[in-house]
Amino acid sequence: MLIGLFLIGTVSTFWMQYNNNQNTLNVNKILAADLSETVITSDGEVVVDRNFPNLIEQRRKFFRINEPLVLMVINDEGNVLFPFSKEQQLRPNPNNPNDQNDLAYNEKMGQDILGVVLPEDITDTTVLTKRLKSIGKTYLVVEPVVLDEDNTIIGHVIVVQPEKRLVLGRDFFLLVIWLCSLAILGWVTIYILSKKLAKPIIQVAQAANEVKKGNYNVDIHPSIVKQKEIYDLVGSFTEMTKRLDQLEKLRTQLLASVTHELKTPIASISALIQSVKDEVVDGEEKAEFLDISLRETQRLQTMVEDLLDFNTFATGAITINAENMNLIPWIKETIHEWKVLHHSGMEVEMILFDEHLPVNIDSLRTKQILINLLQNSQQAMETGGKITVLVKSIMKNDQHYVSVDVRDQGCGIRVEEQPFIFERLYRGENKKHKVRGLGLGLALSKMIAEMQQGELVLKKSSSEGTTMTLLLPLVTDGEEGK
Repeated sequence: MLIGLFLIGTVSTFWMQYNNNQNTLNVNKILAADLSETVITSDGEVVVDRNFPNLIEQRRKFFRINEPLVLMVINDEGNVLFPFSKEQQLRPNPNNPNDQNDLAYNEKMGQDILGVVLPEDITDTTVLTKRLKSIGKTYLVVEPVVLDEDNTIIGHVIVVQPEKRLVLGRDFFLLVIWLCSLAILGWVTIYILSKKLAKPIIQVAQAANEVKKGNYNVDIHPSIVKQKEIYDLVGSFTEMTKRLDQLEKLRTQLLASVTHELKTPIASISALIQSVKDEVVDGEEKAEFLDISLRETQRLQTMVEDLLDFNTFATGAITINAENMNLIPWIKETIHEWKVLHHSGMEVEMILFDEHLPVNIDSLRTKQILINLLQNSQQAMETGGKITVLVKSIMKNDQHYVSVDVRDQGCGIRVEEQPFIFERLYRGENKKHKVRGLGLGLALSKMIAEMQQGELVLKKSSSEGTTMTLLLPLVTDGEEGK
């Protein structure tokens, strides 16, 4: 702001100086033209009488010229008619004590002007710029004295204007006062606004330090902020801290859950093997204990493999082996394998809107997604029901996709749990107490879908059932052969 005011002040000063010079020279032109008419006699000669200094003084007051006037009258022969003697010098201004010194100054300056050679072709009001020894740069306003009869030039009136006397007066000081007042007002305004804007930012900074220490329960009220940008910042930070607080609580709960899930099969295996070792059981019961231990070992191995797979996907260390294929027969085959391998008698209905939907996917990884969705649907229906798989092509954001909806008739997912179902290690309250696992299935499936430029989303969930949607890019006719 100060730099801007400085530039404005500098430009304004130069502009005012220029206008002041032009106005002063214009006044001098008018004065010279007026005086040129008073020095012509009826005989057509240039004569300066003893009343001429009084006439000059009257004109000076009329034009409100504060500085003493310095002028010369020259006839056509080049003789200086005014000032000729000291009596013809300007009378001192009684209100200006410096005028006594100005008389001697003007006399010396007049001697310098006598050495100035005027151009012979001056026929109209002309401003000459000369550099005199006594005062430096000087403007000479030359007005020809012309006879009306034949436009003959019989002399010249010269008004002398030293450049150093073209000073800015009252307007300049008003400009300085205005700029200083504006600077003070601007500084006060900026100070008040900065204090007002800084307060919520300081609160956010203090809250950030609390978050850095692990305290996510910070209290900032965005409603007290009027500026939209600061309001958005405070609101976003508040939402972030709430989210971090939820995730921190979730992480603590999930860590305990994972520890429990891993410890349970280990404790079971240890107890069963210890019973066999101590010969507490024998015969068929011993074989049954060993079978249970083997199943628990396999379940523990599955949990560890899930953790390793998720970590591999999360670090981006796995590659996708994509191939062009028709999705319809692949889905039919995958559903059939799931029913056979998992000994599921669950009814699965397929609704197909097209028999040819080409995609470019990793079949093994995508099968992992579909089986996980089928498994979750089966677990959601305790009293039986039907799983519906609906396959169709759709348009989303100007892109072609194959949409695979897996719909069950279970109890649904709680509204408060829906935003977290794709979080790693998250398990809903209903599932946590009924199904053993780590809660990595949906998180891992979502990552696999995104690595293939697809999506996995929760389409809807209510007490009548849940619908999960897998979106895979559809290969268009121009891309199918690639």
